[in-house]
Formats: sequence, structure tokens, C-alpha cells
Amino acid sequence: MPRSSPEHTRRSSRSTSSRWMPAPTPTAERWMSRRSVCSRPRQGWPPDADDGSRKAKPLATQGAHGPLSAARRLKEGGGLGSQHQTLRLAGAEFGQTGDDVESQPGPHHRVLRRALLAGSLAAVGVVAWGARQELRDALGVIRTLPPGMLLIGLLLEGGAVAALAQVYRASLEATGARIRYRQGLQLSMGAFTLSRVLPGGGAAGAVWAVGRLRQYGVPRSVAAAAVVVEGLLAMVTLGTIVTIGAVAALFRGRVTVGGVLAACTIPVLFAVLAWAAAAGLRSPAVRTRFFSAVRRILRRRHERVDVWESATDDLAGAMASGAGVWPVMGWSAVNWLFDIAALWMVFLGLGAKLEIGVLVLGFGVANLITALPHTPGGLGLVEAGMTGTYVGLGADTAVALAAVLAYRVISFWIPVIVGVPQYLRAPAAGTAT
Repeated sequence: MPRSSPEHTRRSSRSTSSRWMPAPTPTAERWMSRRSVCSRPRQGWPPDADDGSRKAKPLATQGAHGPLSAARRLKEGGGLGSQHQTLRLAGAEFGQTGDDVESQPGPHHRVLRRALLAGSLAAVGVVAWGARQELRDALGVIRTLPPGMLLIGLLLEGGAVAALAQVYRASLEATGARIRYRQGLQLSMGAFTLSRVLPGGGAAGAVWAVGRLRQYGVPRSVAAAAVVVEGLLAMVTLGTIVTIGAVAALFRGRVTVGGVLAACTIPVLFAVLAWAAAAGLRSPAVRTRFFSAVRRILRRRHERVDVWESATDDLAGAMASGAGVWPVMGWSAVNWLFDIAALWMVFLGLGAKLEIGVLVLGFGVANLITALPHTPGGLGLVEAGMTGTYVGLGADTAVALAAVLAYRVISFWIPVIVGVPQYLRAPAAGTAT
């Protein structure tokens, strides 16, 4: 049999490759071309043009080490996920992770991390020192609570903490990624601690959460989208609960129509923001115009903007039917209701029986205020807002103040203390899928 020529060998390899290689999406082609993925030397590729006897090994038949093998394994398993998963797994074949294929942190990153950890611990100490009188009063109130009621309150708050981890996991699933429960718990507790000890700490907690998700292997754009979805839908859920409580209090004659409208102002703002975000996601034209404007602003970062746009497209596809929204809102509702139940147990332990509408209204108004930049963890504002609301709705001043102080120990200080080790600990084992 005559020996094959080099040109014949190359044509044969291309035909074999076309039979085995799955057709990449336009986003995958753009990403791979910009990263020069296929130009990297791999075993058996490219063929030696000077030796016609050496046949080229098709890229897609390189076993578990081909750059598209991860995408093909997903497809063959019946679980070809969103584009960002395909890109992340394909990049991982070359030892790369994430959407922008960043290098490993250098020594200066570790120094910065240690400085941030030390600063965070100092912030916890400063916050505790500033609230030392409140802590003394709250601990004095807790000593008067029946042990059974206190234990139930602690267990209910533990349920709220457990549900918060599920909120983060559901938000990630809505954007096309998954993490283990242990990772979700570490993520939620670390973000909770930071958001409670820094002024305007919600932003600091969100930034830290995105960084921790990156360490889990989630692309930055997807992690940021998940954190935004979590925060926005959690506040929309709380706003819904507050509205229901306000209407219930109105029918019981505890609050006027003007009071209901005032209480619902912040929930309405969050609802409008969520509606605008959802409308923008559903409209390809709006997304195109938005990212075109971003490209004009970030002229040297088009590659990064492409990644953001791809992640936004994935998010829009995942949430188009609304199926990804309901688990997030459902777990958010569980989290808030456990929190409200813990507050109710404290009131019952002090001998006060509040109506559900009054209880929910006071709780919701104070917690909605904490979404705005202010003192760390809303210290002072939450206590004053919650106590003032309950007193205005007919509760005894001394009982309301005592209940709020005791509740803040259960819902604020204990989770913050528990969250510090989660924040300092190395990322939990496992890789996001």
C-alpha cells in the first residue's frame, strides 16, 4: 500500500476531527480564538509536516486531555450546561479556571489578604466595644428568659442560618452553577459577618462572596450575578412579607393607611428595581445596547465585557421561565420566617403577646432600613427603629426594648461570632459544577 502523503494525512485528520468534535458555540469559538487555546502544543498535535508517516491525532480524540473533552463529557452525560460551564471546563484542561483565566495570586495578594483579615477582626472588636453597654443590657435580659424559650429561639435562629446557605446555593443554581452545602454555609456566614461589622457592609460582604466563589471555581461574572440575584430577591421577599404584615395590621386597626404606605415604600422600591432588572434580562435588544455602551467606556477591556455579556445571556436563559427565581425567594422566605419566629419567642419569653401583623411590621421595617449604607450592622438604627415601631403599635416600651436587645444577641452577635471562623477558614473542599 502506498505511503500516505503529509497533505493526505492532514485531510484525513480533519475529517476524523469533524466527526468527533462537537460544534462549539459562537461564544466558545470567540473565547478560544482570543485565548489561542488551540494553538497550544498538545501531545500528538500538530502533525509533523516533515514526516508523512506520522499521522495527526485529532484534537477531539485526545482522551480526557483534549481542550473540548470536558464539554463533550457534559454533553454525553446528558447535562450540557450553560456556556460558561463549557468554557470553564475547557479552560481547566489547560490548568486555567474562571472566565478570564487569571494567574494564581502572588505574594502581595497573600499579604493583602492577611491585612484584610486582621482589619476585619479589629472591626469586630471595635463594633463590640462601641456596643458594650447594649451587650450588657441584652445579656441581663437574656438571663431573665425561661431556658426553654431561649433554647427554642436559638434553634430557630440556627434554622435561619441554615436557610441562608440555601439561598446562596439557589442563587448560584439560577445562574447555572452549583456548590456543596458546606461551601454555601461558609459563603453565607462569611458574607454575613463582613456585612455586619463594616459600615455599608453589604457591599463588602458581596465583594468577599464573589471572591470566595472564584476560589470555588465559579467564573467571576457568574459569581457576581449570583450575589446580586441573592441580595435583590432576598429584599424583595422581605418586602412581600412586610407588605402582608402591614395589611394584616391595618385590618386589625393597629396602623393607618398612611402608615401602611410608609412601611411599603422601601419594598416597592426594591420591587421596581427587580422588575427593571428582569425586564432588561428578558430583552436581547436592551442587553445588546447596554453592553455596547460598556464596550465604548471600557475600550481596552472588550474581552472582559464579552465574558460579562455571555454570563448575562446565560442568566437570562436560566431565568427566562422564572423557574430559577422561585427557589431563591422560597429559601429567602424560610430564612426570614425563622428569624421572625426567633423574635416572637423572645417576646413570649418576656410575657408579651404581639399580633403577627405587628410583629412582622416592626421586624421588616427595621431590616429593610439595614439595606441602606449606615453604621455597622445597623447598630443603633435597628434597635431604635424596631423598638419605636413596636411602641408605636401599642407594645410596652420596657418590654419592647428588652425583647429587641435580647433578639439582637441571638440574631446578630452570635452569628457574627460564628461567622468569623468561616471567614478566616480556607475555602471548603470541592469545586463548583
